[in-house]
Amino acid sequence: MLFPNAGLSRCYKQLCNVLRRLGILLVVVLPLACENSSPTAPTAQTASGVLGGGGANFTAAMVSPTATADGSTLKVSPPVPQSPITNGEVDTLTPRLTVANAEAPFVSGVLFPHQFEVYRVDGGIGGTLVDFGTVSQGSGVTSYEVQTPLVDDTSYQWRARAVFQDTHGPWSALEDFRTNVPLEIFAPVVLQPAQGEVVEKLRPVLEIQNPEIVGELGTVFIEFQVATDQQFLDIVSIMSQEMGTHPIIHCSHECQSVSSALSREEKTSATPSVDLEAGATYFWRARGTNGSISTFPAAAFRVAETSEITGEFSAAAFFKVSSDASSSDSDDESSDDENDSSSDDSDESSSGTDADEIDLSEVTFLHTNVSSWAQTSTITSVTVGAPPICIRHTKAGKWPTIYTGGGVAVEGNPWVFAKIGGKWYAATWEWVRPGQTCKERGAGDFRTHVNGAAPLTSWTPKSGERVGFMMSTPARLGAQGPKRERSNVVVVTWP
Repeated sequence: MLFPNAGLSRCYKQLCNVLRRLGILLVVVLPLACENSSPTAPTAQTASGVLGGGGANFTAAMVSPTATADGSTLKVSPPVPQSPITNGEVDTLTPRLTVANAEAPFVSGVLFPHQFEVYRVDGGIGGTLVDFGTVSQGSGVTSYEVQTPLVDDTSYQWRARAVFQDTHGPWSALEDFRTNVPLEIFAPVVLQPAQGEVVEKLRPVLEIQNPEIVGELGTVFIEFQVATDQQFLDIVSIMSQEMGTHPIIHCSHECQSVSSALSREEKTSATPSVDLEAGATYFWRARGTNGSISTFPAAAFRVAETSEITGEFSAAAFFKVSSDASSSDSDDESSDDENDSSSDDSDESSSGTDADEIDLSEVTFLHTNVSSWAQTSTITSVTVGAPPICIRHTKAGKWPTIYTGGGVAVEGNPWVFAKIGGKWYAATWEWVRPGQTCKERGAGDFRTHVNGAAPLTSWTPKSGERVGFMMSTPARLGAQGPKRERSNVVVVTWP
């Protein structure tokens, strides 16, 4: 019983007088003071003192001497997850997790740090902890941005709790979410030739800053386009190069020790597949794709797949080819200068006609029989070095591009014709990339590069022997690509 606003001694004397008259002896325990309100809770200021190292009242009010059933020792409510919740999806690999703050029933105005945990759901019981962190409490809600990038198309669980020094409150409920990042390739940035630049090569190097990639797309290729007009209606060359790579060009036979591997960088470059016109102005642009790219025309023969992602084109830039521009090699393995027949051990045959120099009806084709394919290209020269072997023809860089199983862009196959036992046999012995006419091969390479085509697997050309050459659209693994075209057959004397 509490007495309103009366002094303790006055209350006690009155009570004692009454009890004496009644002859009753009681043992009474009374409060030391009579007040009309209960003690107030510690204030935020008091709590701040505790956070700084003091405040025994706060510690008593907030910290349990023993852990509760859930293991918590801080007298706060669990935070309430706000997002993502209920099997939600996030479109980023570093999502922001948000909770309504934990509340303390015995103090007011206290800011508790909040601790977050993220688990990858591995199936079965439990999961794997993949990220955690502690952040300061926000106003009403607290958010934490995941620091360790998650894996796309994967399920996760998360939770949070309030902490104070070496104590912690109860965990929130576990919430689920799944990563679903939209795959995207941003536009690259053209570097060189820069806007309005004058180039000194008929096949200048085109270089871009690689585009930003969102999601896991596997191998990404950069498609380069060169046109005579700003609308890209008259495209003269389309090239592709694996992103972050540059084909290494051999400068001479002395440079063949240079690795032919591709150097991976933040930039990607390519050269036009055909010589540009001296004194002319051209426009160029680029974009990234994880799909296939054809050479010409721009919109034809593109293989559409559900998983294919193609980014936006870069801003177009124009450049001018100097009137004094010189030729530059576009082959990825050798230059034209080194492949010319300047050495004593090479032979070059020039052809001004498109007639076959071998009767194809008498040839046994060990790969696809292309004798009936349309002859659309004319061989202008064949150079047999020690090595390389070059087959220059009028459709180089103009046939549509396909991709091998390894993602390499190719436009055709070179053929060799050998007369064995009085009979002609023909087989492909390599692939050529867009615009490529030379391969680093010699006499001893045919046996291993005819792809198991006997009897050429045991044949090596000898000096003075007559050998035929031809180019075709891809035919090594059967007729491939949208075209069925070939060049004429030219016969040369092996040096």
